[in-house]
Amino acid sequence: MAGERGNKVLRLLDRFIGIPLVRGGGLVRRRRTPPRALARVGVLCLGCIGDLVILSGPLSDLAAAHPACRITLFCSQANAELAHLLPVAADIVVLSLKNPLRAAALIRAQGNYDAWIDSSQWPRIGAVLTLAACAGYTVGFASPGQHRHHVYDTVVPHLATRHELENFRAQFARLGVSGQSMPSLTTALAPDSSAKPFVARPLAVLHMFPGGARAHLKQWPSDRWAVLARELTSRGLDVLFSGAPADKEQSEALVAEINDERVRSLAGASLEIAARALKAAAVVVSVNTGIMHMAAALNTPLVALNGPTSVARWGPVAANGRAVALNSARACAPCLHLGFEYACAEGGCMADITVEAVIAAVDALLAGETQ
Repeated sequence: MAGERGNKVLRLLDRFIGIPLVRGGGLVRRRRTPPRALARVGVLCLGCIGDLVILSGPLSDLAAAHPACRITLFCSQANAELAHLLPVAADIVVLSLKNPLRAAALIRAQGNYDAWIDSSQWPRIGAVLTLAACAGYTVGFASPGQHRHHVYDTVVPHLATRHELENFRAQFARLGVSGQSMPSLTTALAPDSSAKPFVARPLAVLHMFPGGARAHLKQWPSDRWAVLARELTSRGLDVLFSGAPADKEQSEALVAEINDERVRSLAGASLEIAARALKAAAVVVSVNTGIMHMAAALNTPLVALNGPTSVARWGPVAANGRAVALNSARACAPCLHLGFEYACAEGGCMADITVEAVIAAVDALLAGETQ
């Protein structure tokens, strides 16, 4: 994951080399008609963990509509670990975005596809790699100002006026696939001792680490996480702080500061272990990021903290009464569509969400009082 997502050099190359390649590729490609049958479909997902969680819903619809269809999922190193937790049987191919030529060759080597869906929203690399696919029909997004739509046989407008789940569903609809499957994950893997600590007492999982460009603007103040953890332990809950390997040091420092044996750090654990913890939790509190989407997909009661991130665009997709979204009251919030269009350089809108509001939402979820 590290070294790809948010890499400034890769982003510059994606724009200044990717756009000419996409435009040139679009000029020489002949537009084709949709396939009559779907025996093999390739799906490209180069986004983060949250993108792939949301995509699990339309993937389930594809598998249900075409049970005999062989699905190949092309992932990035940022989300490949999650691919093994999807509820859909698929071949998984992991691509390195640091070496686009090798990634293109790997795609080419997989053989022919009746159809290909590129779920990438703004990077040109998804469109460039689509050019390498041996696909009879291709589907991709047209995102305003991103100059990436020229290579596809059919183009789906990537709209800021609907949730990303609906944007993905619109892509699959171009292959005649309809459905309303919710994003979901499975933790039904071989049992191991890693699951045992998560079932002893009622558990709260807290996730304080957002991802993406200028991630610090999506953070909730760290001192409030400490206050929240203490409030939760006073309610008889054990607390786990989750996080990626890069978050391990900060997570463990906060746990040491809280100094309570009921508060531990899970940062650095695999996504499988994190998923087991989320599934076992009585409640999860998370900023708007991949872990939030995982918790919603696992149907765990969830409090999602949103500031610059729009709930209407990127909020948790959960069953009624299983998720509460807390937002900033600032006039400029939310401001994100693709993930980098911040309205201000300093941020601060996350600080408008109070500990009291979070605790009230947790209490309502635990009492089953939400709608």
